[in-house]
Amino acid sequence: MKAILRNLALAAAASLLAAVMADAQTAVGEWMAYQSFGDASGVESHGNMTFCLSNGNLYSFDTDDGSVTPYNRVNLLNGNKASVIGYGAADRVLVVVYDDGNIDLVEGAERTYNIADLMQSTSITDKGINDITVSGHTAYLAGDFGICLLNLERREIANTYLFEYSVLSVAECGGKLFAATDDGVYAGDMSDNLLDRGNWQLVSVSLMQRLATTDDGSLYAIDGAGLYRWDGAGQFVTVSSGAYTILTTDGDRAVVGSGNVVTVVGSDGHAQTFDIGRPLSDISCNSSTGTYWFACGGQLLNGYSFDGASLSPEYTSIAPEGPRHELFYFMKFFGTDLYIAGGMLNYPDVFNPGTVMRYSGGRWTYLDENISSITGISYYNTTSVALDPADASHIFASSSFGGLYEFRDDKFVNLYTYYADPAKYNSSLTSVLPNSEEPRLYVRVDGLNYDRYGNLWMVNSGSQNIINVMKSDGSWRSFDHREIADAPTVDRMLIDSSGRIWITIRRGIKGLFCFDYAGTVDDTSDDQTKYISAFVNQDGDNNGSLAVYAVAEDRNGAIWVGTERGPYIINNPSRIFIDGTPQLTQVKVPRNDGTNLADFLLANEAISAIVVDGANRKWLGTHNTGLYLLSPDGLEMIEHFTTDNSPLFSNYIQSLAMNPETGELFIGTDRGLLSYRTDSSEPEAEFSESVYAFPNPVEPGYQGLVSVTGLVYDTDVKITDTAGRVIATGRSNGGTFSWDCRDAYGREVATGVYMVVASDPEGKNGIVTKITVIR
Repeated sequence: MKAILRNLALAAAASLLAAVMADAQTAVGEWMAYQSFGDASGVESHGNMTFCLSNGNLYSFDTDDGSVTPYNRVNLLNGNKASVIGYGAADRVLVVVYDDGNIDLVEGAERTYNIADLMQSTSITDKGINDITVSGHTAYLAGDFGICLLNLERREIANTYLFEYSVLSVAECGGKLFAATDDGVYAGDMSDNLLDRGNWQLVSVSLMQRLATTDDGSLYAIDGAGLYRWDGAGQFVTVSSGAYTILTTDGDRAVVGSGNVVTVVGSDGHAQTFDIGRPLSDISCNSSTGTYWFACGGQLLNGYSFDGASLSPEYTSIAPEGPRHELFYFMKFFGTDLYIAGGMLNYPDVFNPGTVMRYSGGRWTYLDENISSITGISYYNTTSVALDPADASHIFASSSFGGLYEFRDDKFVNLYTYYADPAKYNSSLTSVLPNSEEPRLYVRVDGLNYDRYGNLWMVNSGSQNIINVMKSDGSWRSFDHREIADAPTVDRMLIDSSGRIWITIRRGIKGLFCFDYAGTVDDTSDDQTKYISAFVNQDGDNNGSLAVYAVAEDRNGAIWVGTERGPYIINNPSRIFIDGTPQLTQVKVPRNDGTNLADFLLANEAISAIVVDGANRKWLGTHNTGLYLLSPDGLEMIEHFTTDNSPLFSNYIQSLAMNPETGELFIGTDRGLLSYRTDSSEPEAEFSESVYAFPNPVEPGYQGLVSVTGLVYDTDVKITDTAGRVIATGRSNGGTFSWDCRDAYGREVATGVYMVVASDPEGKNGIVTKITVIR
């Protein structure tokens, strides 16, 4: 206790620091989404609100206050990856349709009503929606199956008209409903039973792509070659020629777009053409403000004022900040900076754009991507990242489409690869196809890791010498391990606390390979290797050769291995080279049903990623069933997050990475990136001014947890009032302790200042900080 009192002087400083640091913190249990908005494809504008669809993600721009707000499963929506949006002015509702047929009705950007009928339908298998047209209280969804009618007032599907053709667009005109299909334009009298396909007539064999009706009742259409007006007598009459891909209306005007050009056609047929110098993907005309809004692909959302004679830019390149690409195959924290590489050693994904993204201090930055003109080969499929431990501005990125890229201060400086001409050799890397016209394109590198001596290690898939190293002096060496020679897909690498190298192999030759070079790169006489090609558990069960996707070392030195059939543990890796057939442990989880039986942990799940948190708990990502949190020994499943019970974008987890300071877990899925604020963080070696609580103060109505972070491992924590009475006690998870602002009897504490008295497990050192609760 004396040691704790000696640290009371630090409490004031810690409380001050807390106020600063807590501002940027999310509370324990909260989720955040990090979406890409780099390719604007759809726009709807009404009143002061403009909604934009970009990369399948939705955001809004409010012209009243200039705010830009992203929407997702965390804060408002029920789906992920929207395909099309539409707006119902009569009900002030935005219709959002996702690529799986799920539908959200968003009212005032505050409330959402979900309509899942189409998504859940078993009779309609192709649920793609191509366009939305709103008339009064009805939204017409033109789909690959036909037409779905939404009653926006009652928030329900009113009818579904099935077609044998894909319906591309729908419009009302003169008491009829027109449908542009890939068989021509059909029309049906709205007073008839349009559920009966016999009541639809083919009125034009023209293959129109979009239909729209102006306020004066004129029906317009485009087919990629021109703009046409329906004459009411069975013909679409040409109004203007052009390769139009976009059609909308502004009062009595038809507005079309092609390339960078906008054409406004009045009811008298007079056409005005404007080149805005930006590629057009969609147009929305806000008649109330006189602003034309353009979704402009990579040039984002742009607003131009239209005075009837000219278009003038008013708002340019509007979008929330986010990652440039939604590619999250590899993620790793270096300090508190998150680095992401988006490539993948899968054949369908080899042409993913080359990218290294960095998330630091709430901002996204990117390493140089203008590389191809320098190297002479396409820059694709970056697979891992490593920072020079002696210089954090010196960065390497591996690629399955070129080799090893070197950067300084985020600028490209060199490519280490294979050359057919030996005089050009600058590495020990080899090509899968050395005799091809451009062998550099087939240099497949992954698994970058620095060792304690400053040597950069990597794997070179499809080569005879899989393991390669760039030594600290810049020279290269490769290693001939015949057991894994020519393995086609070797990707993850771990260098454990004892210096052993573990690499994962998941296709063709499968398994786990361990290599110990004893700290002497050039002396191979002391090298040891072990190839685990068959997974034998503690019961002697031989589960054969398994694909391995992930490997991690826990705080006790055990190696956790993620395979296609669950996790395995090497509890004593120091014996890996001694035992003839290494014994791996599969965790047995008791059924607790009176049978005395147990099941192997997640034995039917492919484990794609493993992160060990500050409390030695295991976070496991899977290919099919989401995210798991296990107790340190794996016997207890503490959490299981899926798309059904959490904001997860997908149950396919590609990568995991944890911020060591905050305990925020970043979750890379095949449909986007999220983070989850866990109740653990990396423990400190000793107490310091870095101890702080958040949120602090606790505002009225807050029902979440207050976290105290910056603690040492297994800190003993007591919460007391100012009179010294103990209110709550507990121990930290790694470097974080969480309190629910209740006493030992579960009662909410009253308004006041509460002391956090923290001491190490031996009771020799400690620190005090404060939490203010306001009810």
